[in-house]
Formats: sequence, structure tokens, C-alpha cells
Amino acid sequence: VFPAIRGLPQRCQTLIFVHGFSYPAFKVLNTLRQLQVSMHNSGVLVLGFMWPSHSNKAAYLKAKAKTAQAGQHLQQLIAVLQGHQNTVHLVGHSLGARVVLNASIQISKPMGHCFLLAAAIRADALGPGGEFDATRITVCKLVVFYSRYDTVLPVWFPAAEFFDVGLSRHGTTAIGTSGPAAPVDAITAIDVSEEVRLHWAPSWLGSKTVLLSILGSVLPEPGRSRLRLDDIRVLSYEELVDGEESSRLAQSFRLCS
Repeated sequence: VFPAIRGLPQRCQTLIFVHGFSYPAFKVLNTLRQLQVSMHNSGVLVLGFMWPSHSNKAAYLKAKAKTAQAGQHLQQLIAVLQGHQNTVHLVGHSLGARVVLNASIQISKPMGHCFLLAAAIRADALGPGGEFDATRITVCKLVVFYSRYDTVLPVWFPAAEFFDVGLSRHGTTAIGTSGPAAPVDAITAIDVSEEVRLHWAPSWLGSKTVLLSILGSVLPEPGRSRLRLDDIRVLSYEELVDGEESSRLAQSFRLCS
């Protein structure tokens, strides 16, 4: 039993976004703003979990090696939120999917739902005997969104993973581009190729199919039953990429780090 922490929300639907490789703070804040706008002032608590994902684009394997420890820290956050009677849902983008899955396997108390966007994990990782066997993940629903038109995973995931795992049938194919290598009962796989043609997290969260699935699972009643596709607001590129605001946020982050 956790002692009550002053200021920490209780009995809320909570959505935690976990960023991917080389994703700076101001981009996380923009992504959280996008999610918050999509929540329709529903009272859903939107949080961001940051982990040391490196700024050097050549440090992929170093960042990957840190996802296990990051998952332990995320698991601790989830436990505290659950201890305050919050229902916790997770959204993991790219390499952040590894952080989410590492945390989900360690959780003893069942969580809400888990959504993986452009997940940088092997296509067979969630199958029987895989690195993140879906039967070991304690969530109500596990949803994998994938797009064959992702602009990063088809090229850079195989190249990076080759140096880590070598060549294997599914070892260098990302689940974020192909979906699971074989059907898995515990997983819902959704192809959003016609809506998502970039790797950038806001592009995935700009898919109405993705948003409808997340909102339909996270929003409390009665908002959930009234939700319609036309009701979903997606921020425009201009709203998301405000050069002056992004520069200010980035500068603030550098001063604080």
C-alpha cells in the first residue's frame, strides 16, 4: 500500500507516452500537447516518461541497452500511480516500445491498455518464446500499429540490429513495419500504412485510426460511447512545429540539464 502523495491525481485514467531513440525534450512536450488536445478535456491524465535515449544518431545500440533499466524506472512509476487507484495505459513509440514492454513484463498488478507505434522490436518478439512473449505482458489489451511506409524502420532497423543480433529470418524486420511475424492471440495488429508515411511520433498520433483506438480504450464513459471519428481533432503540422516555441523549449531543457 502506497502512502498518499500530495498533488498526485487519484482514480484517474492515465496515459503515459514513452518516446523513442534520440527524441529531445521539446519534441516530447509537443507530442504530449498533441495527445492532450485529442483527449477532449476528458479528465484523462497525460504524462510523458523520458529516458536516456541519446542525441547521437550513431548511438542506437547504446540507447537500446538502456531500455531495460528505463523499463524498471517506468515500472516503478506505474506502481506508484496504481497505488493511487489510477488506471494506467501506455503508448510506446519506436525504441520506446522496448521500454514499455520491459516495464509491462515486470508489473504484478494488471494495467490498462498498451499501444505500440512504429515499434523498433523484432517481428517475432511478441510471439511464443520471443523476447517479449505476449503471454507475459500484464495488460488488458496489447495493440500493435504498423506501417510499411515508415521512413526509418525499413532501412535503419535492419542495419542497426545486424550489428547486435546478426542475420535471422525475423531478427532484422521491425514489427512496426510488418506487424507480428505470425498471428498471436493476445495481440491486436492494425495496419495504418495508408495513413502513416513517416516515422515521426506525431505522424502516427495524427492517424485517426490510431487515435480512435486509443481514445476508445482510454476515455471514461460516457465520452467513450459518444466518440465519433469526425470528433477527433488532429493538430496541424504548423501547430505542432512552432519554431520559436521549440527553440525556447530546447534552450530551457539545455539550461536545466
